[in-house]
Amino acid sequence: MKETLIFDFDQVIVETDDVWLGYVNKKYNIHTSISDYDSSISLEKNVNRLAGINLSFEEFYYDFTENYTMSKKLHKNVVLLPDAGRVIKESSNKYNLFISTARNSLGIDVIKYILKRHQILNYFNGFHFVYSFDDRMEFIKSSKAEFISSFNGKASFFVDDSPSEIEKTKIIVPSILFDTTKTKIVEGSWSLFDWLEVADFIL
Repeated sequence: MKETLIFDFDQVIVETDDVWLGYVNKKYNIHTSISDYDSSISLEKNVNRLAGINLSFEEFYYDFTENYTMSKKLHKNVVLLPDAGRVIKESSNKYNLFISTARNSLGIDVIKYILKRHQILNYFNGFHFVYSFDDRMEFIKSSKAEFISSFNGKASFFVDDSPSEIEKTKIIVPSILFDTTKTKIVEGSWSLFDWLEVADFIL
């Protein structure tokens, strides 16, 4: 019986920082770089701070969902991180693979589009979205930690680039902080630099 391996999506499997940053800069007429964003607060709070506006969570994410998260056009040139595709294919022999992402469920077609274009869609068993929508189009939140807990201790590893997420999951599952900068540390977890290191660790 296969074990379970769970990955974050953005900046773990695919490189998307330039894509969402380009959209936000154009939409709100600002000129920002990744270093301007405080990872300890949410994206809409960062945008409000940097653009000098006061959008609500709902106002920001309804627009972001429709015009970024659901846009295949904006994601058509998104690339996998180096060696991600090969390691995912190889790890599927040992694990059932899932993606758990802070994107919302209305963007599932875009995620599948990206994975299919890179010929790795069929290696994944399922997807979890932190934000989904009910029949009234209201946000429903289900954290990554809650999703991982649903495996009742049968998840083998979780890989994410967010220290705050790793802090929440490390008590539930062995957690790997994917850190290409080699600058982040979360006590009680592993920090790995690239997919070659991930392969050495999980395969």
